[in-house]
Amino acid sequence: MSTIIKSDQLSVEIGMPGEYSGSRFDWTGFIQQVTLISSKHTFCAPESLTEGTGTGGIGLCNEFGIRTPIGYDQAAVGDYFPKIGVGLLTRTDEGPYDFFKSYPNQPFPIHVEQGSDYIRYVSEALPCNGYAFKLEKEITVQGATLTINYSLHNIGEKAIATNEYVHNFLSIDDQPIGPSYVLHFPEDATLIGDTSKYTQDTLHINGKHISWNKQVDEMFYCTVPAFHSEAPFYWEVTHSEAGAGIRERGSAPAAFTALWGVSHVLSPEVSVDINVNPGERQRWSRSYDFFTL
Repeated sequence: MSTIIKSDQLSVEIGMPGEYSGSRFDWTGFIQQVTLISSKHTFCAPESLTEGTGTGGIGLCNEFGIRTPIGYDQAAVGDYFPKIGVGLLTRTDEGPYDFFKSYPNQPFPIHVEQGSDYIRYVSEALPCNGYAFKLEKEITVQGATLTINYSLHNIGEKAIATNEYVHNFLSIDDQPIGPSYVLHFPEDATLIGDTSKYTQDTLHINGKHISWNKQVDEMFYCTVPAFHSEAPFYWEVTHSEAGAGIRERGSAPAAFTALWGVSHVLSPEVSVDINVNPGERQRWSRSYDFFTL
């Protein structure tokens, strides 16, 4: 079951906790679709078009701990470790944490409060091996802007050191990924880390802009250097034929930036670092502007 919040310009469809029941993405604020009301432009797509494949992502869904899962290394096989926004997961083998794996999950309780233009979640974790925390998240819409405000309060005995990002499964008006899309960054982009020949041949970099040399028919993935400024980050995706775009702005510096995609969806992903000592709280936000060209 999903719900909708609206402004005079945006309609936002959000899955209620438990509609997505996987162990990867945050169950709170699972944004499935955003529509510009006057122009009918849409911006979100599912991770996979084939049922039973992928990890169940869709739209603007966030994840904690893809690289630094809390408590996983200290958990023995069969023991719990906490996943923020999800629940107590069970470690199933001696191997490293694998975000693509489905772990048995004891979900955290989630309280939901909703108005016409906002929805608010409070999820208090079940204590686990010295970790305990309260996640508060509020999604609001005003005009053509959607804002996600986060607050993570460490109420446990151990410090929390992890990361958070939004996967941003994007497809403007369901247009396939190809030359009509352009991804804009605030600084010059370069590809770093391991990239396939397909990724290198498919992406074209021109200063602050990444575009696509051809229509995509395979998976591409790359990382780009973190923005050098301590100022908040932003990126922007436009589609020239659809005549629409989306821009994300963050309140915290970007710690890691990646770009993933397949034929029907592209995903710029900006991670922020989360470091919260016992008794302390960290707040950050992400705002999304939706516009016509």
